[in-house]
Amino acid sequence: MRKFFVLMITAALSATAGWAQMTKQVSLTHEGWTVTADGTRGSLTVTHEKLGTVLKDARLNLQGANGLNTFSNWSVEKKGENALFIRTAEPATAWHVKLGPNTLAISST
Repeated sequence: MRKFFVLMITAALSATAGWAQMTKQVSLTHEGWTVTADGTRGSLTVTHEKLGTVLKDARLNLQGANGLNTFSNWSVEKKGENALFIRTAEPATAWHVKLGPNTLAISST
């Protein structure tokens, strides 16, 4: 019984840690760009030091037969000094945001 209890606590802590990572806000600044991905709100904000706000609270969606499907359950992580990687669970997609000196590239699966 004790082993089961310890296993359940470990599983609960692991699930909580994963959920906390999935819902936190991640910001990246590089070459004048700042990108903030908010997994809790499911939004993306992009600013540039010379251009100002380029996108504010933009939501990633997918066109479906019955209209737009909003992506939910984001996980966000930094990839190096100039990129963010976003995964969505429903529907399952991956997004790569890369910052360059004169470019902002956003690509998806």
